[in-house]
Amino acid sequence: MFKFEYSAHNNVTEDLLNNSTLSTLSDGSKERDKLLVCMPDPFNITVIYTPLQKFIEEIEEAIGCSSGVPCTLNTFVNDYVKDVFIGREQSRILLKIETATKSSD
Repeated sequence: MFKFEYSAHNNVTEDLLNNSTLSTLSDGSKERDKLLVCMPDPFNITVIYTPLQKFIEEIEEAIGCSSGVPCTLNTFVNDYVKDVFIGREQSRILLKIETATKSSD
């Protein structure tokens, strides 16, 4: 059997548990605060989209997805970009255009 007691993963996990990233709830249980890799920003998708698509292609090859039939992760990411990100950007741009045309009156 494998034991992970002295592994780097176990040490990191122990450090996290002992760190101040855990806060005590009213019932005495512990809750982990969110640790962010980067600041939340809708434009983060523009940075990770291409590498993420390559990663998804590798996943699809590994699980044997049929050609032209994307996996659920691929569908989710593309739906998010199309429906959420582009929709928000379109609204933002339209608002800027409206503001610019109204201010010139």
